[in-house]
Amino acid sequence: MDLKATIYLFDKDNLKAFANLTIGSHFVCKGLKVMDGPNGLWVSMPSKKDKEDNWNDIFHPITKEGRESLFKCVLKAYNKKLKEEGKTESKPALESDVSDDDDELEDIPF
Repeated sequence: MDLKATIYLFDKDNLKAFANLTIGSHFVCKGLKVMDGPNGLWVSMPSKKDKEDNWNDIFHPITKEGRESLFKCVLKAYNKKLKEEGKTESKPALESDVSDDDDELEDIPF
């Protein structure tokens, strides 16, 4: 699966950036967020509020492998964008996301 993330830095509280994800050359998903949590950086799926004030994802992976690919793609793009802007993240994502190799994620903080 060919994934490409476009990052828009937005550092406010625990929200670090917005992301759009291009899937292959056929689909785009907008409104993902790079969030800073107690276990490091993670990716929040786009969601909307229902009539009962509950938030529901409007896009999400259905397999562990899909989630890992999505997280890795978005967090790598986020780290690359930080470097391009000359900024550094004080609390990096998972170690495997910070490197430039393509190893699988060891753990996901969710």
